[in-house]
Amino acid sequence: MFSGSVNFYVMKLSKLLKLIPIEKVQTRLRQNVQNTKTARGARISISQLHNLHFTPDDKGLGDLLSVSNLSVSGVALTKEYLKRVPAAGAEISGELLIGEDVNKAVLRVVHSAGGIVGCMFIEPTPSLVTSIQLYLYLELDAVEVKKVPDDILKPVAEGNPHWYCGGNNCELYFVENEGELLWFNISFLGNYIEGGNDMPVRFGYEVLDDNAKAGRIRWDNTLAESLSDLAVRFLNSIKDLESDYKTLVKEKLKTGG
Repeated sequence: MFSGSVNFYVMKLSKLLKLIPIEKVQTRLRQNVQNTKTARGARISISQLHNLHFTPDDKGLGDLLSVSNLSVSGVALTKEYLKRVPAAGAEISGELLIGEDVNKAVLRVVHSAGGIVGCMFIEPTPSLVTSIQLYLYLELDAVEVKKVPDDILKPVAEGNPHWYCGGNNCELYFVENEGELLWFNISFLGNYIEGGNDMPVRFGYEVLDDNAKAGRIRWDNTLAESLSDLAVRFLNSIKDLESDYKTLVKEKLKTGG
């Protein structure tokens, strides 16, 4: 268990941001909270995105399905709201509800992993793409991200760790040393990016593990262009993030590592 001031801050963050402790996803990147007994991190639970649902025409699949990931190229449906899980390659027609905005959409199931069913849009209409972009922009602009106190972060031998957490599955973690960005990971709205000096920038999205119900990553570098632009917008929305650090992360996103 966490102790002393560490326990106080973790409990406070858990209450405000609905954080849950899970095993690290990537070596070093997930070990960001100091713990005297076990090397575990604290992560934001993967949850339904705000004001976003998909209603399939085939009611045998379900009625109002929750969404845990969204990009202009696809969507992830949460399995627990599905009456049956469609097979990979299956096409699902229906409506994507973004707030009060209703858009016709056709999905093709790409995979079923952990607690989600990942789908790509088939020939999305311009109005659908515009609605998705507007939703993503508004959510990233509105998310409130707080800096986690440095004194509760697990020390990193190579440099200084920094961690920023917010709602809607949004966070930034990075390690720097004398103006050099050693590695980082960003997650927002179920999407995930990581990179650093000794690794290329990789893009993907978070899924739930069936057994541990913990976050893990499905990599998909076809998302690079759209997620890079959104990541920059997310970085700009973090008021507590110093401009020098914003520049360092943006440069890594731009150069690919």
